[in-house]
Amino acid sequence: MYNCIWIFVFRLEYYGVSIVDMNINDLKRILPVTIAIMLIIGFGSGNRACAKDISDSTVENPVEDLSKEAFSPESGKKGLTKLKRKLNKKLSGQKGKWSVYVKNLDTNEYLLINNKKLPSASLIKLFVMLSVYEEVEQKKLSEDSSLKSSIRKMITVSDNEAANELTKMLTKKKTFSAGANKINRFCRDNGYGKTRFLVEMGKCSKRNVTSTKDCGWALERMYRGTAVNKKSSKKMIKLLKAQQRRGKLPAGLPKGVTVANKTGETSFAENDAAIVYSEGADYIIVVMSNNGNGSVEMIRDISGMVYRYFNSVGEIPHL
Repeated sequence: MYNCIWIFVFRLEYYGVSIVDMNINDLKRILPVTIAIMLIIGFGSGNRACAKDISDSTVENPVEDLSKEAFSPESGKKGLTKLKRKLNKKLSGQKGKWSVYVKNLDTNEYLLINNKKLPSASLIKLFVMLSVYEEVEQKKLSEDSSLKSSIRKMITVSDNEAANELTKMLTKKKTFSAGANKINRFCRDNGYGKTRFLVEMGKCSKRNVTSTKDCGWALERMYRGTAVNKKSSKKMIKLLKAQQRRGKLPAGLPKGVTVANKTGETSFAENDAAIVYSEGADYIIVVMSNNGNGSVEMIRDISGMVYRYFNSVGEIPHL
């Protein structure tokens, strides 16, 4: 409340009214009006402090919500410094371009190595799936058996034709270019700023790009139930858990660990993005490589390193 008093005195002096020359009746008349004006329209940071003092005198400060439900991709905090050093050392001297994103979903800490656009290969299908479920949520697409089958094939066995057909279904024009434009708008509007879908799947184009961070954000939103909506998020996680291509990130983990992942591979790219449900922590890991050497084995090794970091175990034999 002292802040409020000093602001009151300062305002009077500022407008040429000396508090020294005022009698008690003058003060009684002007004080309520001045304080009311200060609180209603404000006079800058000083008045905000005054208002806060008054508010704090009657309402206790709320306790910060540190529950997992309060976490989000946007609120993530940089950390995992020791793990990042180990991964950088592992990647040093490796041929090609590499990027790694890891986030502890229990603590909201993340690390990011080389946040660059890289060829997406089939990781782009994550964003096709998100766009399709948004259309379903907006009742622009019917979630019939045909649609469900196409999504399942696109995710669990990475069917390229299913991805192209789903893309065409996103607009009234029923063309790939129109559908891809809609997916790109979805990505732009939802913070996936390094993701672009430009060429039909199956043509092995380097023009389709994404980043480990974009994929990590997409997976986290599914995990937290905020990708389109809670119901759609659960469906997407279920599809990723049914993934049949398990030769990269899942292959670096002990038998029995639950993983929800989506791979991507071409002649020049090896990628994998996953949610790992482990005893030590639930975490996201995304690894992308472009023109690497021994990339599949490296992705498995990185997966094992991250798992050991969160679970404090020794070497994990590849399955």
